Amino acid sequence: MIIGRSKKKNGQEVFVIGLSFDDLKQMRSAANSTLYQLEAAKTGLPLDVVVISGATDGLIAATIPFDTSTQHIIDPTITS
Repeated sequence: MIIGRSKKKNGQEVFVIGLSFDDLKQMRSAANSTLYQLEAAKTGLPLDVVVISGATDGLIAATIPFDTSTQHIIDPTITS
């Protein structure tokens, strides 16, 4: 996995998470047990970022290992 910050041509800053095919294969084969934690102190973001996989949104939400509430915030029309 690679993480970093970049800027678009318009100057807007973006945070990039790049997952290799091996990372994706690991997440798929060990769904709901593989998670990547990106700590705010290391990324410069104002919050920690967690990347987790699962067969369904419900399974993902049920296995997040934190005392938290979740909300589906990604536009469901986005397909890639």
